[in-house]
Amino acid sequence: MTRPRNMFWLGLFGLLLAPNLAHGIEYLLAMSADNAGAANTSTIRSIALDNTYAITNQKELLSGYTGAISGLATISNSLYVANTSKYANGYTISSDGAGNLNTSALGGFTTINSGSGTGGSNLGNVKGISVNSTNLVAAISSTSNVALYDPATGSAGSPASFAGAASQWKSVLAPNGNYYVISNTSIGVYNSSGTPQGTLSLPFTPTNLRDIVFSDSSTLFLTDYASSGGVYKLSLSNPTTSAGVNGFGTSGFVSYSNAFGLALSADASQIYVSRYFSSSNTNRSEIDRLSTSAGAKNTVIASTNNPYAYQYLAVSVIVPEPSSVILGGISAAGMILLARYRKRV
Repeated sequence: MTRPRNMFWLGLFGLLLAPNLAHGIEYLLAMSADNAGAANTSTIRSIALDNTYAITNQKELLSGYTGAISGLATISNSLYVANTSKYANGYTISSDGAGNLNTSALGGFTTINSGSGTGGSNLGNVKGISVNSTNLVAAISSTSNVALYDPATGSAGSPASFAGAASQWKSVLAPNGNYYVISNTSIGVYNSSGTPQGTLSLPFTPTNLRDIVFSDSSTLFLTDYASSGGVYKLSLSNPTTSAGVNGFGTSGFVSYSNAFGLALSADASQIYVSRYFSSSNTNRSEIDRLSTSAGAKNTVIASTNNPYAYQYLAVSVIVPEPSSVILGGISAAGMILLARYRKRV
């Protein structure tokens, strides 16, 4: 009698510790920038979400990281972090199945030093970064260049770099094959070789563009970082010259002061947006999610008494580590044995 009961309790223990074995956990990664008076600055916060987008766990990553973080990007289980000291590092991220993310050095990846020429020419300070299966894309603020790197090794991409725009913040490779480079007031378009294709004509007058995310080859979201700014959803009328409003919020716009970073949820039904305050403030930062179809807003992290100053965001879905799967197997085995035991008695 003792053994089946022991298996039952062991199985129940495994079941409680491994609630997310059948699928990956969606993590929202939020970069917190330097912010005067904030308790925690220049860090990355991992936020585990359940299928209702409720927070199940939070953890600070890269404890002891040296340098002021200026950008982050994820693809699969790889995380890339850039800082204002011209470096970009690669990490592997893993989940313990209980909502905790862990990081380790990305094997085979050499730290990028965009100031010394590692992986490219002497390009200067890194701003926002993005990543795709081919290239890690870094917007260089000091020289207005866009630098490309191999996301597996950190070596120079192809092309190694191309001339971007003054006061640029971020560059992304869209599903349509073009690079889109945002500066404060414009979006430049470049082909896969870095050749300029034009500047997008927008249905509004931008003030301080900060982030850009594509949900498909012709639909994009933008943040305008201003007291009267917000989040825009646009459709490309022409991939290199013009974009029009889309059915989102009011005429393609959701009012959202100090809007900064964006990230699509794994199923693309929601878009996360951060609100960033550039100086010490009781309500320093906030993260909300908007429906990508209508723009309906729901709060993920309220700004009240939040010591972080969130800027860029990223999303990654991570499957729990094998140890968690083993716990799930113990759970199943325990339940099966208990059922057999009950039949016998």
